[in-house]
Amino acid sequence: MNKKKYFKEKIRGVEKMIWDFEFKRYKSADLYEEFREELDNQKSRLALIVSKIEGEKNNPTMEKGDADRLKDDKERLDKSIEKTEAKMRDVELEMHGSGPCAEYPQGLQGVDQTVDALHELIGIMKKYLKTL
Repeated sequence: MNKKKYFKEKIRGVEKMIWDFEFKRYKSADLYEEFREELDNQKSRLALIVSKIEGEKNNPTMEKGDADRLKDDKERLDKSIEKTEAKMRDVELEMHGSGPCAEYPQGLQGVDQTVDALHELIGIMKKYLKTL
């Protein structure tokens, strides 16, 4: 096998890697949308529970156990919202990466940066091919 053929095959391999990462980006975006919909539902349920709690404070009509159950539901929903928001942040980091910050002093490379780097690599390989 000569060098030109080898690097042409390498370029095809890198292009396939790009396709894999583009698919990963698609899956991550789909997952992010699922989490966003879940978060919207959780927040609307929370608003309903909060309004019931406020209404109960102003005009008590429920039994003590039911009112306490509403408060417990609110706490559980608050924790669930926090978890969903954390999942969304994780997916965003996976897709878009992060610049240097306190949590990631070296930064974090996401799918977007990886795809850009692979495109750049193809350009370098094509340039090198011209020298052979």
